[in-house]
Amino acid sequence: MTMDSSAWDDRYRAKEMLWSRGPNVFVEDRLADVEPGVGLDLASGEGRNAIWLAERGWDMTAVDFSSVAAERGRSQSDKVSFVVADVFEWEPEWAVADGLSTSAAGSNLSTVGDSGGVDEDNSNSSIAAAGGVDEDNSNLSTVRDSGGVDEDNSNLSTARSRGFDLILIAYLQVEADPLADLVRRSAHWLRPGGQLFLVGHDISNIEDGVGGPQVPDRLWDVNLLLEWVQGLEVIEAGVVQRPVEVDGDVRHALDTLVRVRAPATAS
Repeated sequence: MTMDSSAWDDRYRAKEMLWSRGPNVFVEDRLADVEPGVGLDLASGEGRNAIWLAERGWDMTAVDFSSVAAERGRSQSDKVSFVVADVFEWEPEWAVADGLSTSAAGSNLSTVGDSGGVDEDNSNSSIAAAGGVDEDNSNLSTVRDSGGVDEDNSNLSTARSRGFDLILIAYLQVEADPLADLVRRSAHWLRPGGQLFLVGHDISNIEDGVGGPQVPDRLWDVNLLLEWVQGLEVIEAGVVQRPVEVDGDVRHALDTLVRVRAPATAS
């Protein structure tokens, strides 16, 4: 799919920080006590979630197509590998070599835990390029979350060369087809037991929530996302309320939150 990274570069240049500096409220709440591993943040924007995770010991790669957003992320942290690339085109090098690239998108996810891995020398993909929005921010203008890995690699010194323990896609508000392709492909990059963390504006937010994109075909639906991750263990799936301050009052935006886990390797 075609997206204009230059337009997003301009948006980032126009403000000192386009999104809040802290992590998304659900990322912070659900992942605070998860044991650190190798993580990937797709459509990472300025890297707020990736930076927060890295500060907690995660080996993070952040991918976004805005070079301005990536550079801003680098200026805030040297613990994250920021990669400038379109998340709809980027793939881990090892995934291509292992045949887990685009062709894997339509395959059965029940095999994810036995194969997936990812080349982590990538990092920041602009929310624009990916199209989601940073939502624990009172400004809800539209904008914009792990690891299947091939574990029989004898050289395990390079942790990020094969697979992710966490893949985050946050507020990537695009049409269903490209999003489905990205979700399915990324699931094949999970290590056994790795978590795919998906959070974005829910379709119900238009009528019952506040802020966010008002274009129905760019909003998420829990049941649709669950169709895309069949074969993975569901940790959590539902519509969640995110508090937002609007004109001095606290209101609630409605987000889709889906967390699934790749099968563990048989003992």
